[in-house]
Amino acid sequence: MNGQQLADIGIETARQHAEAVTTSWTELVMARLEAWAPRQHEPFALEDFRFHIERHFEELIPPSPNAWGVIGRLGVSRGILKPTREYRSARSPGTHGHPVPTYTAAQKQNPATAPTVPGLSNAHV
Repeated sequence: MNGQQLADIGIETARQHAEAVTTSWTELVMARLEAWAPRQHEPFALEDFRFHIERHFEELIPPSPNAWGVIGRLGVSRGILKPTREYRSARSPGTHGHPVPTYTAAQKQNPATAPTVPGLSNAHV
């Protein structure tokens, strides 16, 4: 097995753990991403979205930070995110400033019609 395959296994294991702790964690987070991304006016890294979740939707913080690894891939494959093919230094202290990819919203959405998540406040989407 190569390093990427091992990383993929680790990400999937962390995502499954998040699903076990919070039912439908992946879909709840993806709905938040779909509402949040179009409101960003400049390229962003996924850590910016993670910071948003940590500030406003504490119930969606996964038990392992490795679960976040799946969100970027799903965001691109579902047409929510568009990679810029550019990088910036990470702002998270734990990543020690290493380069992280940046994204833009793949589709422009009207914030008034952005998806909602039943049972969760949309005040900070």
